[in-house]
Amino acid sequence: MDADAWRLQAQTAMHEQGTLLEIARIILAFAADMDDLTREICREIVERHHYDHCAIYLSQRECGALRLAHGDRIGEDLSEREADALASESAERSQPLISRNADSWRIAVPIEDGSATLGVLVTASVGSDADAHHAFAICKALARLIAIGIQNALLRRLDLELEARQERGRIPGEFHDE
Repeated sequence: MDADAWRLQAQTAMHEQGTLLEIARIILAFAADMDDLTREICREIVERHHYDHCAIYLSQRECGALRLAHGDRIGEDLSEREADALASESAERSQPLISRNADSWRIAVPIEDGSATLGVLVTASVGSDADAHHAFAICKALARLIAIGIQNALLRRLDLELEARQERGRIPGEFHDE
């Protein structure tokens, strides 16, 4: 491998690591707010990788259906209906999907916690097969990290609910004691 190819490979690896680190920072910053979490993650992915589209769909526990939590640039070249269909297919199969046409690619990767599908990450952009292959790899890593963020947000929400219940139980006890 010549020096230029090695340098490009190293720069790409550093860029990917930077993206993962930034997504981890976002997860810590927005641990209790799912809407802010998904919005910031999508924004970061689009900005860092110059993808044309990025969306995060979340599974609804009651019915198992997916709902669009946040999407950047969905509806321009990739219709919301197309993004929904891609996300649904990926969730149903419980596997990552990639589709390519002449000059663009679309990727859907399930966001899983090991036992359940929490949602689906959908990205799309104009680019070559090499670009699609690279995006596919980084999207799989991002989906694993996003799963941690979603789990953290759900746990934080449960923690806040528990604190509120304990506070509601404590107040009547204090009035009774007085």
